[in-house]
Order: sequence, then structure tokens, then C-alpha cells
Amino acid sequence: MGLKHWIPLLILIVAVGIGAVAMNSSSTASFHDTAPNVYQISAGGFSLILPDDWMISSASANPWGLEYYVGPAPLTDGMNSYVLVADVSLHDTPAEIERLRQQWASASVSVSAAQIDERPATHVQITLEDGSILDHYLVENSGSLYSLWFHEADSLSTRHDILNNFRFIES
Repeated sequence: MGLKHWIPLLILIVAVGIGAVAMNSSSTASFHDTAPNVYQISAGGFSLILPDDWMISSASANPWGLEYYVGPAPLTDGMNSYVLVADVSLHDTPAEIERLRQQWASASVSVSAAQIDERPATHVQITLEDGSILDHYLVENSGSLYSLWFHEADSLSTRHDILNNFRFIES
């Protein structure tokens, strides 16, 4: 087989390789190019991708449901972000918004529409007197209220990456 027969095959191999790279670069951004830190929490009904230096705690009970702390180690109450999975019959979106308004009465609280895993959600942004911003996202799914709270120390890009990669696990 002469060189002129190999040229079309080489062109095809290069074209397929370029196409694969182009497809990979246009996919949804995540924290990693390979083997992301995907945490699937079956009991909570969700999965999420966290940065390399982040972790997720075991579930701890609170009056409304299960709470999972997320963030860099060490994970501590009040110092990390969290995901709360509450029974919507005990605690729903309007009740949580009202609770936040009361808890943060001295701060500026704004409420806007958002989307999480292609579902309508509510974004509650709390601006403290020192200018710090706390982001709280609420979304109801399959009888549960999911409350995603981001600590002010978390970067905005980290918050967006986590939200963009948050998925519900359907049972």
C-alpha cells in the first residue's frame, strides 16, 4: 500500500481527534478535567461536584430534615456551606424565606428567581452591613425542600460551579 493510500486515513484520524477535543471543550464546566469529586447522596436524593479541597459531611438531623455540610476541612456548623433536605410538609419555600427575613432583619434581603437542575428555584441573597454576601438557594423536588446555603468565604465561581453541577437523584 502506497503513501497516497495512507493520507486519507491519517486525515480521518486527525479529524476525529479534533472533533473529540472540540466536543470535550464545549461540555459543561466542572471543577476537574478528569475524575471529578462527584458525591452522590442517595439518602438526600442529590449529587454534586465539589472542588478538590472540599468534602461533604455525613447527614446530621435538624428540626426540618437532614443537613450536609460542604466545604474545605474542617467542616463546622456556622463556618461552612451546607445542603439541607427538609420535608416540604414541615418547611417549604415561603416559610424558609420568612425565616431568613426574620433571622437577618438588620441585613438587606433580596429574593429572585433561579434554576437548579432545570427546576424553578428561589435565590435569597443576604447583604450584610459589612458588604458580605450570603447566598441561599431553595428548590422543591419530590416532596423535599432543598436549601443550598453558601458561606460568604466561598468564592462566587465555586458557588456557581456547585449549583451548575447539582443534580437530583430520582428514585
